[in-house]
Amino acid sequence: MKHRWTAALLALALVLALPFSAAAETFSTEDFTMEIPEGTYVFTPTTSTEDPNWAMAGVANPESELSTLAEMNGVAELVTADGETTILVQQQESDQTQAYFNLRYLTEKQQADFLDAIMQSQTDEITVDKYYLDVDGQPFYRIRIDGTYQETGYHELIYGTIVNGFTLAFNIYGGEESVTQEQEDLLLGIVESVQFSEILPKPETTVDTSDIVTTISLLVLLVLVQVPVLVLPVLLLEPVLLPEPRRNAALARMHRFFQVLLRTVFH
Repeated sequence: MKHRWTAALLALALVLALPFSAAAETFSTEDFTMEIPEGTYVFTPTTSTEDPNWAMAGVANPESELSTLAEMNGVAELVTADGETTILVQQQESDQTQAYFNLRYLTEKQQADFLDAIMQSQTDEITVDKYYLDVDGQPFYRIRIDGTYQETGYHELIYGTIVNGFTLAFNIYGGEESVTQEQEDLLLGIVESVQFSEILPKPETTVDTSDIVTTISLLVLLVLVQVPVLVLPVLLLEPVLLPEPRRNAALARMHRFFQVLLRTVFH
């Protein structure tokens, strides 16, 4: 009898020692799937303004949120169960993304040039940390922006890639508050779960991707004449606007400027 109890306790100890993974739900489109933590509020462009989850997620104005989602080419807005973290998932196709088609098809130098060009800061007060992450063979860029300029905090975390001629980006905009390690782990887990329905071969094109990188770099120089501090998003890297109660008016104006800029030059 004693041996049975000992064996049972050992078995229980082994079970308790095993790592438990949080429950997840699958979000899917015709182009990709991703796993999100169970209990996450998911809003899409077709979500009804009468959906009670808006209020439960702390969103006071669903109409405004859906308008922003459409303007930002959002396919989904994810809000954690505690309402503390909002993730915008964006997808967009343009002439530039069609020219690149897939980051995995670029040479090492082309990838480095692309990463260097897509977002830059012109002040020591704003830092931009950038590198690539391999997700099942697909390169994702990871960009983190932190700093304060003219007494306004700016904090943002972005993961994105170009695949099959479109950009897919995941964004946490922290505003005045830094993106926490817990939030970064959350976003990384979602990004690492992404599966694409198919990976298409790049079609023949007469456009050289190096020409586009050069164009982007020249655009940065042109805009610097008008903007004293520049964190320039391109190819769907518009900063995310949080639900209205957490929105900073000054940053919102900056975001609108970038939206107009992007639509005028890149679309």
